[in-house]
Amino acid sequence: MNRHDLNRLADFSVRVRESTLKRLKRVPGGKENAAVLDGVMSPADIAAHLIHVDTVLLALPATRFKGLDLGVAGQGITASRAEYEDLVAELATLGDRRADFIRGLSDADLEIPIRFEAIAGSGETALGAMLYRYLDHEAHHRGALPVYLRAWEAGW
Repeated sequence: MNRHDLNRLADFSVRVRESTLKRLKRVPGGKENAAVLDGVMSPADIAAHLIHVDTVLLALPATRFKGLDLGVAGQGITASRAEYEDLVAELATLGDRRADFIRGLSDADLEIPIRFEAIAGSGETALGAMLYRYLDHEAHHRGALPVYLRAWEAGW
């Protein structure tokens, strides 16, 4: 991965977050905590989980890039509409910080080995490669939202 790739990855990070936010903002009032199936994340859960994941990623330099355990934080929360909107606003802010974080990495940073848990499997990989898995992780959670929106539009 080179500087050009890193800038493209940061731009992709922005687009992924914009898409996530667009879907989260379309969730109707009263559906923030609704899940289509038992045991899956509600929109509020998804927002809280992605906030947790971003917070862990952005803390990596403070931990000297030692480990990344994202867990399933965020599942099972109950948020009022105002709290839900605060979660969505925080995600927007963190999305900007995440893109800046990615743009600020050096070539040497991209080769730092990261031990991670819970992003499409576990193991150790270079930070640069892990970032792709990280963004895929958000896309995975974002993918549930259109299903929810269609179900609600159909009267579920």
